[in-house]
Amino acid sequence: MAVKLFILEVPAHKSHKELDLAYNTTHKIYTKLKFLREMEKSKLR
Repeated sequence: MAVKLFILEVPAHKSHKELDLAYNTTHKIYTKLKFLREMEKSKLR
């Protein structure tokens, strides 16, 4: 579910309520997803 919200560009401060997680936990997930997205982009270059 967190990945879906991330893809839909729902901000972490809104999605943490939907996920029923603490904001800090949601922020960590989003940070890791952003890192993975950047890694994929750099592989395509």
